[in-house]
Amino acid sequence: MPPDGWKSCELIASIAAIVLGIFYVAWSTMTLATIGRGTPVPIVPTQKLIVSGPYKFCRNPIQLGAMLYYFGLGTLFGSIKIGLLMLLFGFVIGTCYHKFVEEKELRFRFGLEYEEYKARTPFLLPRM
Repeated sequence: MPPDGWKSCELIASIAAIVLGIFYVAWSTMTLATIGRGTPVPIVPTQKLIVSGPYKFCRNPIQLGAMLYYFGLGTLFGSIKIGLLMLLFGFVIGTCYHKFVEEKELRFRFGLEYEEYKARTPFLLPRM
């Protein structure tokens, strides 16, 4: 059984991850709606390629925010191991979708503009 201090650290980490994850997902979604005039849902895509807001730091900020949120929930309601498994699951599912579906669609819709953005902006981990 871990010491009480460890549980306090897990609680702080889980709440921080949940709050940061929700913030990042909300900021990303609002940027899509206000600047791109669209949504993350493929049926109502953005009208232009978004390269500002959270999208200037990484190409998939919604996935990053969701992964943080899943990590936080898993840690809060289970353990750090469950949180890490949920983070890994979010990474694998999200990355497969982005690499095999979304990137092809963005390349088709935005062409060279997307290729240039992709070359200068990291996939998931923000460059500050």
